[in-house]
Amino acid sequence: VAGVSTGNDGTGGRRVFDAHLHVVDPRFPLVPNDGYLPPEFTVSHYTGRVAGLGVVGNAAEFYRVAEPLAAARTSC
Repeated sequence: VAGVSTGNDGTGGRRVFDAHLHVVDPRFPLVPNDGYLPPEFTVSHYTGRVAGLGVVGNAAEFYRVAEPLAAARTSC
């Protein structure tokens, strides 16, 4: 495959695109959803978790719930 790394980096030369992940950053406070609040998982946590897996790109979803939207959900 063109462009695949063949270096000795422990990935076997594979390049991985992480198609879905969530970033939960305390700098952007969340409103609990039905009592659930996901644990902190920052970009630093993510990069540490995937280090050595050959991840070359991702489609990140940052959790950020707007207060008015959350309030509307709880008033129903």
